[in-house]
Amino acid sequence: ITGDMKYLEMSHWFDHQQFLSPLSRQIDSLAGLHANTQITKVEGVENRHLLTNNEKDKITSHFFWETVIENHTYCIGGNGDGEHFGPKGILSSRLSDRTAETCNTYNMLKLTKMLLLETGDTKYSDYYEKALYNHILASQNPDDGMCTYYTPLISGGKKGYLSPFQSFCCCSGSGMENHVKYGDFIYSEGSDSSLWVNLFIPSQLNWTDRKMIVTQDTDIPSSDKTVLTVKTEKPQSVIFRLRYPEWAESMRIKVNGSSVSFEASNNSYVSIEREWKDNDKIEITFKIKFYTVSMPDNVLRLCFFSAPVLLAGELGAEEPDMEKDIPVLVTNN
Repeated sequence: ITGDMKYLEMSHWFDHQQFLSPLSRQIDSLAGLHANTQITKVEGVENRHLLTNNEKDKITSHFFWETVIENHTYCIGGNGDGEHFGPKGILSSRLSDRTAETCNTYNMLKLTKMLLLETGDTKYSDYYEKALYNHILASQNPDDGMCTYYTPLISGGKKGYLSPFQSFCCCSGSGMENHVKYGDFIYSEGSDSSLWVNLFIPSQLNWTDRKMIVTQDTDIPSSDKTVLTVKTEKPQSVIFRLRYPEWAESMRIKVNGSSVSFEASNNSYVSIEREWKDNDKIEITFKIKFYTVSMPDNVLRLCFFSAPVLLAGELGAEEPDMEKDIPVLVTNN
């Protein structure tokens, strides 16, 4: 704000070098560390990089994100067991009723948003979507709105929800905030005033600078389609950048009923530049993949996905009989 370097110098007083120095040298030394404490430190480092373009800060924040996602993240997008990071790439033996503290994902999403806005790389959108659907959305009790602290991933595990008056932890505070932030990442504005459509969630964008309203109607993942309707006071040229997600085998786009050709593949954004008129419609249809993802340290332990959504066995409301009621799927390999 001021351009006074004393504030930048002061920011370095808070650098926790024992934690940040290995990351700046691209060394994963996270094992045993309290997970959520570290994520917020890296948010600060990335924010400083965005303000100063400091290369060391960039290496630190980018490497931290990469190593957390590749070596410490479960299929729901959460990380940590008993609030702590474990040994690099060891997850199969770290499944318990204390996996994936919700606050960790709350902060990973903040960091991920910063990295997407910096780079435009769809890997950040893919992670954000997966964690939003499978950890954040899944962390709230639909009956009374209370949230989870952990998300148990061990077979036969059972979610426990915080209570209104008998329990309180950090995941209560961020947990309440999580569920008013679903609109936080659906759209973003590019440096060239383009409109990035990152997520496929029913929503309405009031783009005041453009005097344009964009409404998105979709039921993904229950359906394979999303429709964007443009309302504008006068015709205007805008580049729409539409995410082509990794979970789509193919993607078809129509504008006002006419097919649009493009050369992009999944894990990218498709750019459509034209003069948009009032009530123009973009219809996007995906061929949704059903696929499996293995644990990094045990290729035989799999999870099943349809689009961005992790699938689970439905056990009902009663306490399951561990001998009989846990669904088991065993294949030849």
